[in-house]
Amino acid sequence: GLAALSEPVRLAQSTQTDGEGVGQKLDAKLQACLMSTEATTKDRRRMEERMLQFQARCETRCRKEAEAEIARVRTLEKERISLEEAAKCRNDVQAVIIKAEREAREREQQLKTREDAALERLRSKELELEKRAVDWRGGGARGRGAEGPHFVAQP
Repeated sequence: GLAALSEPVRLAQSTQTDGEGVGQKLDAKLQACLMSTEATTKDRRRMEERMLQFQARCETRCRKEAEAEIARVRTLEKERISLEEAAKCRNDVQAVIIKAEREAREREQQLKTREDAALERLRSKELELEKRAVDWRGGGARGRGAEGPHFVAQP
């Protein structure tokens, strides 16, 4: 009994002015909350910075991939254009060769025709000359002198 009454009541109950009272505990809790909010704010800022860095890395990677793809497409397009131009040039060269060969055949045919006509005229003249020579020899040299077949006397 008496020993329990000798202790002050304030240890069992707390007041605002006590060193370890309820007010101190609330201040400590408020301070902890504020520190927690500051820490959370710092964490949030740090997280936002990391997210921005990650986003920047992603954008850089995407930009590089897009540039590589554009370069690849341009290269393919250049190769396609080169192949098309080469095919066009081959076709043009082939057309020129075919035209030149056709013109050469036509000239050759024309020359052959002219040669055949010239040979025919030559044969015709040879036959005429042979006929004149036979006539001259066969007809004798009677009215013809030594002039030969060139000067044939008219009857």
